[in-house]
Amino acid sequence: MKRLLTFFALAVFIAAPLTGVRAATLTAGTLIKASGQAVYYYTSDGKRLVFPNEKTYFTWFSNFSNIMTITDAELAAIPIGGNVTYRPGVKMIKITTDPKVYAVDDGGKLRWVSTEAIASTLYGSDWARKVDDVPDAFFTDYADGTTITDASSFVPSTVTARNTAPGTTTPSTPDQTVVTEETSETVTAEVGNQLSITMDANPSTGYTWQKTFPSSFLSLISDTNASTSTLIGAGGTETFLFQATATGTGDIVLTYKRAWDTTTPPAKRHTIHVTITAASSAASNISLAVQSQVQTNEKVPITANILNVKAGDSTKISVDGIDVTTCGAISTCSGNYTIPSAGALATSTVTAVLTHANGTTETAHATLLLVGEVQRDSIYLDIPRTTINITTTFIATAYPGPNLTAQDIYFVLDGSTVKDCGPQPTSCKYQNTLSGGIGSTHTLYARVKSTTGQFYRSKTYTITVSNNDAPMISVLAGKTNMYSTETVDVTGTASDDDGISTMSIYQNGTVIKTCTGVSSCTAIAGPFTLPVGTVLNFAASATDMKGLVSSSTQDALVTITK
Repeated sequence: MKRLLTFFALAVFIAAPLTGVRAATLTAGTLIKASGQAVYYYTSDGKRLVFPNEKTYFTWFSNFSNIMTITDAELAAIPIGGNVTYRPGVKMIKITTDPKVYAVDDGGKLRWVSTEAIASTLYGSDWARKVDDVPDAFFTDYADGTTITDASSFVPSTVTARNTAPGTTTPSTPDQTVVTEETSETVTAEVGNQLSITMDANPSTGYTWQKTFPSSFLSLISDTNASTSTLIGAGGTETFLFQATATGTGDIVLTYKRAWDTTTPPAKRHTIHVTITAASSAASNISLAVQSQVQTNEKVPITANILNVKAGDSTKISVDGIDVTTCGAISTCSGNYTIPSAGALATSTVTAVLTHANGTTETAHATLLLVGEVQRDSIYLDIPRTTINITTTFIATAYPGPNLTAQDIYFVLDGSTVKDCGPQPTSCKYQNTLSGGIGSTHTLYARVKSTTGQFYRSKTYTITVSNNDAPMISVLAGKTNMYSTETVDVTGTASDDDGISTMSIYQNGTVIKTCTGVSSCTAIAGPFTLPVGTVLNFAASATDMKGLVSSSTQDALVTITK
């Protein structure tokens, strides 16, 4: 049976009275209460700190045990020392009136996480679901910190480990935003262009260039090192090749440091201010839709979309100079290219050429990156709850998704295969109790082997063992394909034994609607100014009446087709 908790403004409350002690016997670090239900943290300087809400409390403590009761008079004699802030490193926070997302550092300092790529590096691909909204009134409890422009300058687990109790930080670490050499440049390119950045480097010293970049409009094609001398230990260069996939503005940040050294400031930082504009009119009538990651022996579908088709037009698709298909005057030209098992390139270039009747041409390019195992978001992993009661049986079901026939499906829990559902399953179900006590976490993903021998994996999810079940939640879009001029209804549906307090709908990690006191929430998204082939990701989250948050584990995907 679940334990009911009640929460009011400015303090955390519990329902059951506990054994009383005299204030004189209190030691620093004690959780205290009087005849009321408010719980406070007793500090070494004889003050009591207030927990603004349950979310803040549970970043420090996993339950309400070990709380001591004192008399009202003794409590009144203890001065209030302020509000408790989120435990550094555990979660990111924001306010509803500001879209910026902040990491919490030592001393309650807020450090703006400047790009989605950095947020993903710090808190995983589902980082947006690890952001809590803090009421504006409590935002002033925090101090201003430096912006995080390099993921290596903030390690969440390290920051959390040195903040063992509210109001303490041991030991402090040097400000890693200070660098010996700081340089920058500005680059403007068009969608479809490639950006090559070459930096002096000497890997033999242990130093390499660590990168962060805006993944919403750039994709990394390759990261290669080259030596400028045959001498052992001689220096060389490191070259990053990026593909511009959509319009946008942001920074590529390169920091020169030893990847394993989390305390020493980077020796150098180079920032490239990037602006990607729409392709010029000379190449605006053709675009390519193709998956970016591939494996050997894989049959890769390639589609060229053509606008304003005229009589006499023709389109040819090729990969690394090898013809794939040729089409006449049609708006969609498609073909398949099989990645060779021998002699496959690390990166291959897809080219689509539109030739007009007058002999003029328009060209579009895309890149295929050869990998060992492809993450495919269309592999559907149904996890009703990612925060689960320690006594509840955990259940997950995997489906291979469209255009993928499974020879086998596996569940991988904490790095080990725990279920094999072959041969040729249409789905795979795993259920079991999870080991570890309250507060322990587990990673889970589904691995699919295709009938042609390729391996694909779903997103990886984190499962938390708790003393309370999180809400069950799902999200559904009204359509899977749409024109950029249209709108789409996106609905989140949630349920929980404790009732639903709030629900939010997300588009590519940003909240687009929040509903209060309902179990179903619908947002209308669009119209958009986005290129053909763009995939929109919609997710949902729900908070129960006890403040426990859960997010949908499978995004609703909508593709812009025109």
